[in-house]
Amino acid sequence: MNVDRAHAAACADTLDRRASRDRALAKSGPRLDTVATPFPRRPGPGVLNEAIPLFYIARNKIGLWVARASDGQAGGIFLLKRSALRFAKKHSTAGACATMLLSDRIDLDIQNRGNQLVTVIAVVIATARKLIAGEGLCGAGRRLIGQYRD
Repeated sequence: MNVDRAHAAACADTLDRRASRDRALAKSGPRLDTVATPFPRRPGPGVLNEAIPLFYIARNKIGLWVARASDGQAGGIFLLKRSALRFAKKHSTAGACATMLLSDRIDLDIQNRGNQLVTVIAVVIATARKLIAGEGLCGAGRRLIGQYRD
């Protein structure tokens, strides 16, 4: 009986140390509750001709790539940067466009017309980060699934 209590205490201590370490690691990465930067305005006609379509390319708050037309007509979320650039080229008139790579984190504010599998990956990443932070699966999972549902 004493062996069982000692084993249980050792397991509980190990779990507590792991949870503390995981919470510290979760704080060091991009956080889900950070506010994404809004998209910048399109440069004036003296800088970029109005006839040339412009796409913004950046990462979102969980590290996936976002491509969005400056006029808001097309946008998508992608796993790879080159996929976001290919989306911009495909959705521009005449197959050419200007791209503006943004260093700030942005979130797609229109329907995702990119890789639909990435939406599922985003939910998994966000749920895992919430679990690591100690929120628990039920509350975090339900809220995040509702957030990413189209």
